[in-house]
Amino acid sequence: MKAQFSLDYYVALLFFVLLVTYIFFRVASLSPLYTREINAQRIRAEAFQISEILVNDAGEPVLWYQYRRPITINNTRNTNTLTDYQVNVTLDTASLISAGKMRLDCGDIRFVDSDGTSLLNYWIESGCNTTSTKLWVKVPSIPASSTKTIYLYYGDPNATSLSDGNSTFIFFDDFNDNTIDTTKWDILAGNPVEENNEYLLINGAKIRSDNVYGEPNRRLRFRAKRTEMTVPKHMFGFGDDYHVNNVGIELDGLGSVFLITYSGGSGGGINSGYFFSSNV
Repeated sequence: MKAQFSLDYYVALLFFVLLVTYIFFRVASLSPLYTREINAQRIRAEAFQISEILVNDAGEPVLWYQYRRPITINNTRNTNTLTDYQVNVTLDTASLISAGKMRLDCGDIRFVDSDGTSLLNYWIESGCNTTSTKLWVKVPSIPASSTKTIYLYYGDPNATSLSDGNSTFIFFDDFNDNTIDTTKWDILAGNPVEENNEYLLINGAKIRSDNVYGEPNRRLRFRAKRTEMTVPKHMFGFGDDYHVNNVGIELDGLGSVFLITYSGGSGGGINSGYFFSSNV
């Protein structure tokens, strides 16, 4: 027997077909938008991990590190422009390493000039993976009576250290290779002069730097430790000859230490010193 369908049945069927068609095209038209939104979220998430990509004049990447910190140098009280100036930076590397943001050996540390592309020479003096890691950065120019911003980058697990004292300071020797560098030092008298475990060992000798350095607008710094001293007195520091326009430490061999300056002559020159009763 042939089935009979009412007009209402056909109207309902047509409505159902139209509804399904509408839903299909609606989903099809929304899918690309949804996909693009997901992709945008993924791209934003990836970009969040990389703070900066530096490029040179040719558009080639210089650095691709995850983290960046600005460092502001305050030279507002100085009316002189500082050139090739070594700036001391203290950094809590222990927190960064424990958070997985820095290599265990601090080898991914980089410093960049205010232009955002020029790498700066630096040296890690001590204390990697401590709360007070001491670093020195050579800044090409710091304007007079003003501030200067440089940048610290870190966060590349594949990086290797560029810490280099020779490139950072005008004169540098950490005595860590157990060989006297004759391109840096002149042994004037006495013997022996040796290096051992970052110490310079002198036994009755006289030694001075091979290069000559001028005094104007320079800060002179040295660090030394005596392990044994006998009479007569000895001195180490800066000067043009022994007790001639010198600044340094004088050891009298009897347990006394003097912070001392001489100017305008030999041992009979002006002596303005401070006395210390303990070793340096």
